[in-house]
Amino acid sequence: MKVYEGYMCEDVEVFETLVAEGNFTVRKTPTKKGKKIQAMDKALDAKDLMDQQAISGKRHHNVSHRPPSGKWLKQIFAGQMGLTVMAIFYGMSVGIPLDSLTSDWDATSKKAMPRVHQDMKEEDPYLTVITHPCGPWGNWSNFNIARGGQAEATVLELRES
Repeated sequence: MKVYEGYMCEDVEVFETLVAEGNFTVRKTPTKKGKKIQAMDKALDAKDLMDQQAISGKRHHNVSHRPPSGKWLKQIFAGQMGLTVMAIFYGMSVGIPLDSLTSDWDATSKKAMPRVHQDMKEEDPYLTVITHPCGPWGNWSNFNIARGGQAEATVLELRES
């Protein structure tokens, strides 16, 4: 057990003041060890600052504009292309979305799959999103029919028109 003689200070501000004034002697660390501790301290301070900014909403995470390979995103049966548009707003590089309503691609034709394969080969997307078509005749509309009420009436009305 070591016995310490002299001043003991547990308050950080008082300690720093005493050290700055020269009233409190501090043992210097070896150069290699001191540099390592300083680097760790700076890294911790930087991380604390980034976390504080993120929590307070002052800093947004930057999205890399370049994916590991090819494009970030390829959306098939894109419809409104909401996910693709959002990725474009963030500055991400995206593949050309495929949908029968927004392009000349027709999923029911014989040329549909070869085009998808060709696009996938050329664009090499990091993430592929296949959005299920959800028109009034799609399988998803069965959920609204099963719910009944206004949801069912809306689907049946769309099917009639």
